[in-house]
Amino acid sequence: MNAEQLASLLNGREKHYEITEDEQKEAARSGLVVMFGYSYRLIEIAGAIDTTVSAMNRHVVDVTFSALGKHIPDWEDQIACDPGEEACARWFKLRDAGTKTVTVHKQHTNPNAPMWTFETDIPHETFDVFETDENGDNPRVFCRGIVFATHDLGMPKPDAERLAAQLEAATVEIDRLLTEQRLMVQQLREAQEAIAA
Repeated sequence: MNAEQLASLLNGREKHYEITEDEQKEAARSGLVVMFGYSYRLIEIAGAIDTTVSAMNRHVVDVTFSALGKHIPDWEDQIACDPGEEACARWFKLRDAGTKTVTVHKQHTNPNAPMWTFETDIPHETFDVFETDENGDNPRVFCRGIVFATHDLGMPKPDAERLAAQLEAATVEIDRLLTEQRLMVQQLREAQEAIAA
């Protein structure tokens, strides 16, 4: 599955029914990340990266991702949640690997515009999530979510990652065989020298 296919599948869903558990698993297997406004305060990130970001009391939120395929919390949130030395070191490692940002806009003033929109230079596809009034009438776009691939953060594509692991294993095996061959050649030379003497 690619970003365009997943966005097309999610387009037109109702708020709180944006993505199923099976779709999240397929997105993760395919290296896809889905972002959408889940409520009036929360931004949901699902698929290959799975987390929630608070937008309480904020109309613009920068959500940062590492090239290692992880969400990087704001420094203030990192310190508040886990000020330990190891957690801080992990934060810097993620940040220093390279980052991409999604700017999330939340608005309440225009009832004809989505409450949530996402802006980024990461290649992505969009989908609309709808909400209705308490009677189930008057559907309106609640959120214009996005889908992007983790390889666009700088991570290898899932197949490339698997192939790289296989190549590494083959390289280790070749090195082992070459070492054995060198040892056998050395033993053969020693045996020939012993016979000649």
